[in-house]
Amino acid sequence: MRRRRLLGLLAAGSVGVSGCGETSRHTDETPKRRRPSDTEGPYRGAGATLEGTRGVRIRNAGVDERYVTLAIDALGRVGGASQSTRTEVFSTSETLSRAATVVYPALVASADTYRLFVETADGERTVYDWVVDGARSDLDVALDESGVRFTPTVTCTPTCSPLSLSPSPEAFDGPEGSGGVDSHEMVDRERDATAEAFGPAPSFRLDNRAAGWQTVRLSLASSPETTQTTVSRYRIPPSSRLVIPVERRTGSLSVTLDTDTASAERTWPVIVPHLTATVDDEQVTFGCDLDGGRCHVVNDDDGAHGLRIRVEPLSDRTRPTERYYRLESSESTTETGLFDRLGPFSLVVETDDGSCQHHSWLTCPTVGPWYVVVGGDGRVRVSQPVPLGSANALGGSPA
Repeated sequence: MRRRRLLGLLAAGSVGVSGCGETSRHTDETPKRRRPSDTEGPYRGAGATLEGTRGVRIRNAGVDERYVTLAIDALGRVGGASQSTRTEVFSTSETLSRAATVVYPALVASADTYRLFVETADGERTVYDWVVDGARSDLDVALDESGVRFTPTVTCTPTCSPLSLSPSPEAFDGPEGSGGVDSHEMVDRERDATAEAFGPAPSFRLDNRAAGWQTVRLSLASSPETTQTTVSRYRIPPSSRLVIPVERRTGSLSVTLDTDTASAERTWPVIVPHLTATVDDEQVTFGCDLDGGRCHVVNDDDGAHGLRIRVEPLSDRTRPTERYYRLESSESTTETGLFDRLGPFSLVVETDDGSCQHHSWLTCPTVGPWYVVVGGDGRVRVSQPVPLGSANALGGSPA
């Protein structure tokens, strides 16, 4: 009960300081990582011991600085039974600057249902039951102007009990010299499980935006012509993400993704580290995820600015997407359709005053959204780290 009172006091006490200080720009620095103290270690309850400790990532996906309090209880729901009392697992408070991310990678080590309380400085509290059971473990928490979004993350290497429906696939290399994936590099091992879920390592990522569970069939082939493929089947919870780390990929892959109602294919070039797909009740699509496809356009300067953003697919420069904005001081707007393509593409941002940045990027950002910001000096910056393997065409540094 004392922790419950702390939630309210921390949130109420933060109202006077919310927004104080200079807004930090999003850079390619590693997200902050917080761990339980060495004496306490991760929580271990009566549930089954997990193969790796699991954790929570909390991030500010909005425009303004946010103060947030996070608290976690274990409900003791093991084997269909629920104990009469809850166990307090973890609590903390953070001030998240624009686009800031904090990862708590070693919170729990046993299967259970954990109740999360997320409270912001305005007193709004959101409650979420986080199911940790084998692969159903890590949790992404995103805060923006619309509220709080929770995305459980299913990590498979490539099998993952209880959600994988196939035995471990055999290794394949495809025709000699074509390259491929060695599935033995994806087998279960002692690991930082949260790092696999949220880390920068190459991976296939699939978001389920359907209303219910989705059964998917994933086929990977080293070329469209080869008969040597790996085929895996998964049953994914709604509003969840599947992550399959892929190591030592030496060539492009042909990827086929099937559900009961739809199918899609895509070539995955070896130079592109991540491939992202989405399934819903009607279709399968390859493209950026929800935050990776969003862009916040922000004017942090004291004066008004006109801003032009142009996105050109490098495969077809005759089909660009262009937007123009006129933003007053401290004004912002959000676009959802500019960056929904996988890439590669060219991005040009320019103000009416002549400040310009030009990037050539391979693919969606690992963690969105994007930020195009006119700073207090009147210069425009793209404040999203350039994805791994991409290059800034003019040598400008991200803001």
